[in-house]
Amino acid sequence: MENIQEIVDMVVDAGRIMLESGSEIYRSEETMVRIARCYGLESIDIFTLATCIYVTCEIEGNSYTRIKRVRPKMTDLSRISRINQLSRDLEKMPLALNDCKQKLAQIEKRSRFSAQMVALTMALACAVFAFMLESCTLKDVLCTGVVSYLAYWVLAYLNRFPSLHLMVKNAMVAMVIALGAILCIETGIGRSMDAIIIGGIMLLVPGVALTNAFRDILNGDILSGVIRIVEAIIIAIGIALGVGIVLFFYTYGLGALG
Repeated sequence: MENIQEIVDMVVDAGRIMLESGSEIYRSEETMVRIARCYGLESIDIFTLATCIYVTCEIEGNSYTRIKRVRPKMTDLSRISRINQLSRDLEKMPLALNDCKQKLAQIEKRSRFSAQMVALTMALACAVFAFMLESCTLKDVLCTGVVSYLAYWVLAYLNRFPSLHLMVKNAMVAMVIALGAILCIETGIGRSMDAIIIGGIMLLVPGVALTNAFRDILNGDILSGVIRIVEAIIIAIGIALGVGIVLFFYTYGLGALG
């Protein structure tokens, strides 16, 4: 059997990547158990929360444990799918431990879509949402797309700082969106500030997190579900603060200057 501690470490890394990418608890645990069994660890205990993974197993009286802190990043369903598929492929054709580690590293580093493609797709999605609003014009749709595109890159940059609080990060991006909307209105390009802001903040709305929260609760992972609901609330507060602060100074600040 391969080095047991290395197997445990690899199992935890697989679960970490899945959780960071937005996976449900039950799916990450199922994948970790499947990978562990492929390397001979039949008796393994895994306890997963939205923010932490605990893995332990006992072999011939020796206990092997790994605890890993998880910090959610950008949602990437392709990573979840590829790691899940890797675990199923291992059942059919086992790989050497080092080869499996390399595959996990490749999955973590390489995204199926480039950052530029994701940014453009996000901008398009936000623009389409703004288009559905009654007060939105075609110029507002264009403004929403541009503002959302810039906001995505700000969000991607802030994600490089894991110590930055979730509320602060979302508030900063929301401020960028609100400032962009104001700039569009003041320059005469856009007409509806509300439509541009509402469309832009769709970039930040934690839809996947909320969906996974309720799925976790329904699957019995109540604590993880509650954690994710609280995270979604924190994100919503951050969005409200960011937009509210900018609009407050725009309304009363310019009014005072006038």
